[in-house]
Amino acid sequence: CRLWQDRDGNLTYECVGVLEGHRDEVNGLAFAPNAPLLATASDDGTAVVWDLNGGTYVPVAHCSGHGAEVYGVGWSADNVLATVSFDRTCKLWDVRCDGRGMNRESNGSRERERDSKSGGAVCARTLTGHGDDVVGVCFHPRDSRVLATGSDDGTVRVWDTRGTCDGGVVTTLTLQLQDNYPYAAPEYAGQMIKPPHHLAQAAHWMTSFINPNNHALDGGRATSALELECIQAL
Repeated sequence: CRLWQDRDGNLTYECVGVLEGHRDEVNGLAFAPNAPLLATASDDGTAVVWDLNGGTYVPVAHCSGHGAEVYGVGWSADNVLATVSFDRTCKLWDVRCDGRGMNRESNGSRERERDSKSGGAVCARTLTGHGDDVVGVCFHPRDSRVLATGSDDGTVRVWDTRGTCDGGVVTTLTLQLQDNYPYAAPEYAGQMIKPPHHLAQAAHWMTSFINPNNHALDGGRATSALELECIQAL
């Protein structure tokens, strides 16, 4: 991961730091909102937290609890780190590390262990429920207990971490419009290369008096399904 800075304000960027340590492709990064920290996500199955103070860019925590590639990272307003992975989970990390390997701290009635292989990072929660790779995460800008995750299963899940010990799903938003296809798709090829028959034009004109949207099923599978849902709801 390289850091770039525009020193003179002329949009001429120069590299001011190279962060090395991942063993595979780096997929994403996120700056902490209220601390000089940067998190990076990698195909090596880890996320690394870097200290940006003083221009030294040293790793201060390694989050290595995922079982597959880590695709994205995100910070809460109070600097909790979230990582999402192709193992279909989202993990929440306490990265207040001391760099001294194994350390045990008390958190109310819970005790959490800092593992040396995680470099001081503690996995506080694992959020499960997605049916495919989790590829995005974002915290609520003001409420650090609420976050959203996006997945290749076609859903966005909104979580309230005040729920169960694994986090509580507030709602699941199905991305129904993902089933749309562009006009260049093969499904539309027949409509593009030949004009409609004059009988078809007449039939369309007559039926439009009965149902102006009678052609909706030609517009896209997802929007047609949404229209049918609305009709059923009415």
